[in-house]
Amino acid sequence: MQFFSNLQELTLCIISDYGNENCKAVLKMLAENVTALLKDLTKISTKINVLKIEEFNPNYGPQVFHALISMIKSQKRLRQFHLMGSDNPKEFHGIVSALESQKQSIREVLIEDCDYNVEFKTLNNCENLETIRIRFCNDEKILKIMEILNCKITTLEIINFYCDIDAPNIVLLEKSGALLQRLKLAVKMISEKSILLETLMSFCPNILYLNISYIEFSTQLLDLIGNLKKLLFLTLRWCDDIFEEEVIRFANALPFTLQYLDLDTRSLKSNFDILFDHCNAPLKTVITNHYYEEEDFRALIEFCIRKRTLKYLGVNLLSGDVYERMKGYVTVVQFGHVIVDC
Repeated sequence: MQFFSNLQELTLCIISDYGNENCKAVLKMLAENVTALLKDLTKISTKINVLKIEEFNPNYGPQVFHALISMIKSQKRLRQFHLMGSDNPKEFHGIVSALESQKQSIREVLIEDCDYNVEFKTLNNCENLETIRIRFCNDEKILKIMEILNCKITTLEIINFYCDIDAPNIVLLEKSGALLQRLKLAVKMISEKSILLETLMSFCPNILYLNISYIEFSTQLLDLIGNLKKLLFLTLRWCDDIFEEEVIRFANALPFTLQYLDLDTRSLKSNFDILFDHCNAPLKTVITNHYYEEEDFRALIEFCIRKRTLKYLGVNLLSGDVYERMKGYVTVVQFGHVIVDC
């Protein structure tokens, strides 16, 4: 009983697809058990800070939804709400609307594998919402969430290969302004790249973490990077090849605050060594998906000696050659061990 009364983080994962002839009976029993549990939690567990609902399915049954809504409303200070759907559900039966009761306390909302629903307008009433994460949602309308919010956020993460970032979506970044610190955009396209970059440069000077995929090399992008005077973490996935002169300009644009650089180095072609010959940022972690040539080892070793800051080199395949050649200069690790996410 004491364990449940002190519960601060709860993850609910209700598997609703059994694929057997007794499926209806199993689901009925499951719904009854889950409902009973949620009713008990409503009475006992009122200190939950983090609620994660995984494999959300709109076919759970009304008794489960009613119990879940009551449990959400019973919390004294719910700070994080994660909703991860199963096969892009379109209906949420009041679950999202129940966040109205937590509008003073909610700080972070994650929506994953869900379609847009009018219930998401409830988020506009969450006065202290700081972090929005939208992942793997097939419905392009899901980005309406960005258009309806009036709050100023510090973290925005969008991983959505079916969506396009356009001008109305960018308004939220302008609203957030100097409060925005962490931004990750991994989308199929950014139709208003120029507006996005100009908005970030004009209104968001305090970005610490920037992660953009499928972005074209441009002078405007370099200007943005160079003007982010507090930038610590930079991840870029270019959609075009970068040539020697452009690599030099990119290296020179990296701010002196930058400690972490994650690049899709396939775009650099044979200019990987050029990047580190001209880089003066005090990098502590470098992540690449690069096949190292002799000149690349030379440039990296000289960078390590010159800057004396590099601690970790994250590589795609931990080959003995890279490990041996860089031994004594930097710790070589599999890239997944040092990735910093948004």
